Amino acid sequence: MKVFSIFLTFFGIFFTTGRITNQDWQETTKIVYSHSDASVAPDYYRSYTLTVTKDSIRIYIGNYSGKLLTESRPYSEQDFQVFVSKLKKAGIKKVKEVRSTATGCDTESLVLYKGDSIYFSAYRQCDGGDMELTDHISLERIISKLAPELVGKVEKTRRHLNI
Repeated sequence: MKVFSIFLTFFGIFFTTGRITNQDWQETTKIVYSHSDASVAPDYYRSYTLTVTKDSIRIYIGNYSGKLLTESRPYSEQDFQVFVSKLKKAGIKKVKEVRSTATGCDTESLVLYKGDSIYFSAYRQCDGGDMELTDHISLERIISKLAPELVGKVEKTRRHLNI
C-alpha cells in the first residue's frame, strides 16, 4: 500500500495539468515577472523585473549594459492579495512547451513562490514557450495594469533619447 501511495504521488507530480489551484494562489508569497524587449538597438532595449511580496514591490530596469533603475517601496498585504487575485483571473497555466523558430522578439516569464520555494515557473517568447493565458491577453498588459508605475519607470529611462 505504501508503494502504491508513493507511485500516486510521483504520478501526480509529473502528470499535472499545469493549472494553478486556488490553494496555490492563496499560499503565494512572492510573484516575479520579467520582461525582455525584442532585439533592438542598445539605446532602445529594456528589460525589467517586477518582484511583488506581501510587504514590498521592487522594480528593476536594465539594458544591455546593466542596471538603469532599481526602486523598492513598501507594499501592504491587502494590496498583495488584490494583485494575486487579479493575476489569478488571467487564467495562467503551464502548457507543453512550444518551440518557436522566431528570433528577436519579446520574452516574458512568471515565477510564483510559496515561501522560498518555486511552485510555478513559465515563459513566453514570440509564439513559443510554456505559458498560456486563458483570455489570450498579454501578461505584460495585465502587469502594467496591476503596477502602472512600472510603465512610467521604463519610460523615464528612455526620456534622454527624445523618443
